[in-house]
Order: sequence, then structure tokens, then C-alpha cells
Amino acid sequence: MGFVQIFIQFFVPLVIIIFCYGSITYELTVRINNDQQFSSGQEATQSANTFQQAKRNTLITFAIVAFCFVICWSQNQILYLMYNLAHSVDFNGTYFNFTVLMVFLNCTINPFIYLLKYRDFQVALKEFCNCCFKRNNGDKADSSASPDPNPISVVSGKLSV
Repeated sequence: MGFVQIFIQFFVPLVIIIFCYGSITYELTVRINNDQQFSSGQEATQSANTFQQAKRNTLITFAIVAFCFVICWSQNQILYLMYNLAHSVDFNGTYFNFTVLMVFLNCTINPFIYLLKYRDFQVALKEFCNCCFKRNNGDKADSSASPDPNPISVVSGKLSV
């Protein structure tokens, strides 16, 4: 039963990560090839460069996510495998607790990887923080709304222009 659990907890997620990022990379490669066939000139070059950059970013992100997954999960899974092979494992020891902490860390690390890697995530986080900061200060203005061409507002019962 222990080998099945290791397979389900470690290898299945790793295969899913590889499949998903592989599918994204394949789709980007197909789009690059299609753009080169059906477009010409500067437009084709710009489109191909955009998709090439997206493909490169996807592969780098995949490598970082997969590396972090393997680093965070492998220690714990090795200990569990040793336990299933009848080796003595101290489940109350510091090292085991460290491996569990690494597994929990993996649950939270991906958003930070995306935040560091992609500008869209950085912009969205700034907008989210601005929205929360304004709301905490009592400002009811919606930061996602487009600015009013006539900046007249009522603040604390007074009309301001």
C-alpha cells in the first residue's frame, strides 16, 4: 500500500505537471509554425517572436515549478519509502518534521514563482493590494472602474472638484 501512496502523492502530480506544461509548449510551437505559414513580413516576425518568448517563459517556469516540486517532496517520499522497506524512521524527529514542512512549503510556493516570473501577476497583485489598502482606509472607491472625465466627488459630505 505504501508504494501506491508514493506513486499517487509524488509521481502522478509530477506527470501531470509535465503533461500540462508540455501541452502548453506544444500549442505554442504549433502557433509559431502556423503564424510562419500564413503570415508574411514584419507581422509574421513579430508574432513568431512573441510566441517564441512565451514558449521560452513557459519552459523556464516549468523547470522552476518542477524543480521546486521535486526538492520539496522527494525528501519526505524517500523517508516514506524507507519506512515501507522496513527501515527505521523516526517520525517524531527533526528531519522528518523538516520534510513535512517542505511539503507544506510546496503548497504555497507556486504563486510566488508566478509572481516573480510574470509581469501580469505583478500588476494584478499591485491592483489587489491597492484595492485592499483603500478599503481598509475607509475609501469606498472602486479602483477597477475607469476614471471619471469630470473629477467631481463628494467626500465627507463636501463637494470637491
